[in-house]
Amino acid sequence: MPIVDLAFRITGDSVPADHGYLLYSAVAAYLPALHNSNGEDEWSRVGIHPCAGTLTGNRELALRRTSRLITRTPTELIGDFMVLAGRTLPLAGHNIYVGTPEVFPLKLSPNLHSRLVTIKSAESPAAFLEMARRQLDSLEIQGEIALKQTKQPAALEGNPARNRDTPAYIRRTLRIKEYEVVGYAVQVTGLTPEESRRLQEHGVGGRRRFGCGVFIPLKKS
Repeated sequence: MPIVDLAFRITGDSVPADHGYLLYSAVAAYLPALHNSNGEDEWSRVGIHPCAGTLTGNRELALRRTSRLITRTPTELIGDFMVLAGRTLPLAGHNIYVGTPEVFPLKLSPNLHSRLVTIKSAESPAAFLEMARRQLDSLEIQGEIALKQTKQPAALEGNPARNRDTPAYIRRTLRIKEYEVVGYAVQVTGLTPEESRRLQEHGVGGRRRFGCGVFIPLKKS
């Protein structure tokens, strides 16, 4: 079945900057099939985009008028996700109020990026890129993959870098209960339309329900 982005209007003041697992947990409370997926059904294809907002400097993200709760969803599950409309999602003391959704087809851009990709046992840049390249090859995607860079020493979720020796790649964290997973911001360029579709449908790495490895068009700088 085709995959689309289902974008719900949301309101609220702010959410934790590292909210991927919290958002998944809040959504899964209304959609237990998302949690109980066997890895082979349509629910296993679902991804949840991280919410867009503005970092406030205290590991919180201020929501904007344009912020949305976006699920990357097989079309046959759209009806199931409608249960979220009108709900309140609690995220560690912050509340998101969910409105009505719009459906958007995937934009088959030649250049895509993900704000956070995590790959198990691949935390160094070299190991990460090698394993990510293997995943792209398995999807028959020939685009060029690279870690996104920053002009300043890399920081985790908007916090100042700990030292000047930190590589100039954008590294971010995902907290899952009591532990943290570290990953990188990634871009893949030079894609054909079909490769762009496959990358957006499958992603790279794991934890797509927590906002990792969800690719969107790369804006021109």
